Amino acid sequence: MLIFSVVSYARRRQSHGTASSSEAHAVLAEGYVADPRFTTYYDSAAGEGATAFLRDALVAWCAEQGK
Repeated sequence: MLIFSVVSYARRRQSHGTASSSEAHAVLAEGYVADPRFTTYYDSAAGEGATAFLRDALVAWCAEQGK
């Protein structure tokens, strides 16, 4: 379910013109784990490690889009 949400989120951002490339998504995803406020928010809601998983899923999806 989380993977579907990640892909859906990324596609929505692209369709609304708020992300210009897969690289921009990957950079944004890295910011999720770099900012402890974001990590605390997501991990408290979805469980420890959820933010890192979200980042990893987004980075993997971006890599596929860049092929």
